[in-house]
Amino acid sequence: MSDQTSSVPPSGFWDVLSRIVERLQSGFLSRKTTEHTTGRNVAVRESVDSSAIVTGNYNVVNVTTSPTPSPADLRRRYLTELLRDTNRLPWTLVARDYADPHSGEEVGLADIYTPLDTTDLERVENEPDLRRFLSRVERGEARRIQAQAVVNDEQRVLFLGDPGSGKSTFVNHLAYCLAQANLAPDDPAPWLERIAPWSHGQLLPVRVRLQSLAETAAKEWTPDKPRLLLVNYLHAMLQEWRMEAFWPVLERSIDGPGERLLIMLDGLDEVPESLREKVVEAVQDFADTYRRHRYVVTCRPYAYIGQPYRLRGFRQVTLAPFNEEQVERFISTWYGKLVERGRLAAAEAEEQAARLRRAVRRRDLWELARRPLLLTVMTLLNTFRGRLPDDRTELYADAVDLLLRRWEGRVSGEEGVLERLDIPGLKMSDLEAGLYAVAFRAHGGMAEAEGTADIEEADLRGWLAPYLGDDWNKAGEFVEYIRERAGLLISHKPGAYTFPHRTFQEFLAACHLVGMPDYPGEAASLVRQDPARWWEVFILAAGHAARTHRLSQAIAAVNALCPHGVEEAERVDGASFRRSELAGEALLEIGLLGVRREESGRAVLERVRKWLLGAMRADGNDDRPALPPTERAQAGRALARLGDPRFRPDAWYLPD
Repeated sequence: MSDQTSSVPPSGFWDVLSRIVERLQSGFLSRKTTEHTTGRNVAVRESVDSSAIVTGNYNVVNVTTSPTPSPADLRRRYLTELLRDTNRLPWTLVARDYADPHSGEEVGLADIYTPLDTTDLERVENEPDLRRFLSRVERGEARRIQAQAVVNDEQRVLFLGDPGSGKSTFVNHLAYCLAQANLAPDDPAPWLERIAPWSHGQLLPVRVRLQSLAETAAKEWTPDKPRLLLVNYLHAMLQEWRMEAFWPVLERSIDGPGERLLIMLDGLDEVPESLREKVVEAVQDFADTYRRHRYVVTCRPYAYIGQPYRLRGFRQVTLAPFNEEQVERFISTWYGKLVERGRLAAAEAEEQAARLRRAVRRRDLWELARRPLLLTVMTLLNTFRGRLPDDRTELYADAVDLLLRRWEGRVSGEEGVLERLDIPGLKMSDLEAGLYAVAFRAHGGMAEAEGTADIEEADLRGWLAPYLGDDWNKAGEFVEYIRERAGLLISHKPGAYTFPHRTFQEFLAACHLVGMPDYPGEAASLVRQDPARWWEVFILAAGHAARTHRLSQAIAAVNALCPHGVEEAERVDGASFRRSELAGEALLEIGLLGVRREESGRAVLERVRKWLLGAMRADGNDDRPALPPTERAQAGRALARLGDPRFRPDAWYLPD
């Protein structure tokens, strides 16, 4: 048969088709009339002769697309690509109805951004000094400075902050607003006002992920001109964006008479330790060579404090947790935008916002709400699941589920951990069980009973390997993935990991405890050995067991902790009374309705009440040991919630 009758296209056909598809996806293919969106805030209409960029309700900018685009056209295309890359709010993909085109417009990062505060970083030379300083920041003992004011006042700034503190969000917001201002040369004020105070006009934003820069550093390095690493990377970045023609324009701006730049270098901590010094040297040389530009660098504290490499001439500040005003602003802005975008009715949004405000002020949730990442998680749970769980056990379970979805790729829309590890038969439940085991072993091995555990990378790999087919290398890949995706575990110093908050560590440890063959006996034994360490874990384990259809096991754990009545106990001491208070708190975490359904539950409830009554009376005036007044009061509060037997509910709670 001749080639003319063959059904197989020529070999070059697929290459041509691939390039056409890529250009269609990038939105830059010229045709009769084309429309696409960028982050739902930017609509781009292109045609052979002319087109318009419509940016929200703010501006319309004409773009002329021709076979040989002008520098102005190339600049606009660059800015449009930057908009697409910086206004994503990937967490919103967690709700199935969020992708529904009939449920209203999407919400972008710029819509809900809440300005951050910083504090001047005192001179600290090591990790312990840094942690003491950050504790002062969390307690509100350090002077707060608006992050944007620092960027406005200082030509070079280094932002330090723990995972989830908002470093990348800040950089993305700054880049997005400047890009929008540059796309609206006749009326940039609305966008520049969003980054006020700002007195430097429409600087051209340049954003670099330093992790990607490090990949270039591993391949090419010019010791006598380290700045070329960053220069060549920017050139390669434009090639990847299919904007090679814009490079001469950007190059003139970098080293010539072109416009000034705001260069944002995000994630120094994400650079492999073996390459970090080279990257710092490249950034330093670039900033020293091209002094007319402004610079922002972000990094986690562990990767910078006490390290031999430092950036000279950069003002160092650390991001502060949200205060009450910022938490309130975030909640109000979020629900206001959902109403504005047609996602929620005004009455429903007001009700959900009020419910969330009440919830985050709970003592057990406030410290979580002050962290932007965790406040976002709580807000999404409250919005898309209809409410924030009333009890913390359910809240932690839902938050863990959401963070696991992020690893799975169902939130970020990127490659998930299961795809990356590529282990036959591996499920998210295996990774979940592995994290439970890591939390339990780390919690039990802490030298101190407070704070979160430092988990050495070798231990982390060793503890995870049994859940990954005993594959040490795959465990290492998983650890690398964890390092890249801050969530349930975060890399907070070289070669060490921790949980984002003690409550997550305790909850995950509790999940592992509940899965043990003799959960009730193990739980009671741990509390007797070290009450302070295992107090919260015991309570959370009881709540988790009750909510995963193991109510009888939860009650059995409380029974094992308090097996005898106060009258029959061989020994009555302060430790016994304190365990009865813990038993009472665990019963409340289980839920009294569930406890009363079980005969064993009713029996242990009655027993614990009597112990608490005895604790209240332990003032040293009889043969019982004396408890401090504060502990007797705590026992009384627990008894009141469990139902004080001295007062009759059927007689208006008068004394029996």
